[in-house]
Amino acid sequence: MLALGACQAVFGLDETEPPSSSAGAGAPGGSAAASSDSTGATGATGSSTGGGGTAGNASGGGGPGGGGSGATVGCGPDQMGEELLGYGDMESGVGSGDGSWDVFEATLEEETSIVQAGQKAGLLCATTANQDYFSAYIDVLEAGTIAVGQRYVGSACVRSHPAHLVPQYAMVRLREQGGNQQPIDTESAGAPVGDQFTRIVTPEMVVTDPDNTKVSFHVLGWDMADDVCLVFDSAHVVRLPPE
Repeated sequence: MLALGACQAVFGLDETEPPSSSAGAGAPGGSAAASSDSTGATGATGSSTGGGGTAGNASGGGGPGGGGSGATVGCGPDQMGEELLGYGDMESGVGSGDGSWDVFEATLEEETSIVQAGQKAGLLCATTANQDYFSAYIDVLEAGTIAVGQRYVGSACVRSHPAHLVPQYAMVRLREQGGNQQPIDTESAGAPVGDQFTRIVTPEMVVTDPDNTKVSFHVLGWDMADDVCLVFDSAHVVRLPPE
């Protein structure tokens, strides 16, 4: 079972321009949810040396904070519930358009040589040094299906790519938006990016605004530099049963 604790931050930017973490550059924090994988949760650390090398601050630069990284070595199942983004949905590809992934300060390509399950994963690479992070995101709920009090959890399996530099850490985020208040983000703490897939899990997100019209899921890499990339697969978002 997940250890659930919400970390929410309010931002004023549009969905197509995701803001940086509420904890600020160099130290994405938050109270993170640990996966139920039997290997247990990894501690929060600074940067990772897995894969093709480490970009940016090798000493950790303060490191991701919060109550643990929300990551588990290995990629076993996470929380069960009504699936809004299923483990197999990556097999439909990562191209742009309705119902598929978009990017912020990044490129996103299909990856077929390094996958966690199935035949396809996503290779997400930074395109600018002008931001603290880069991301891929997808809408998982639209108007008419969101209600106050509903609970959601999102996760993705993330690893390095041996042909590219490694971000300092990765995060996942759920975003509630479209109502009378500004977007609200519920995000994991930063987790190391190594050379094996690791599942990163958001804390539980609880809908708070009756007028909200959208929930989206985001995968983020921290540390902007040329040739910094991560691979992600088995992205998963569920609506939890009522308490």
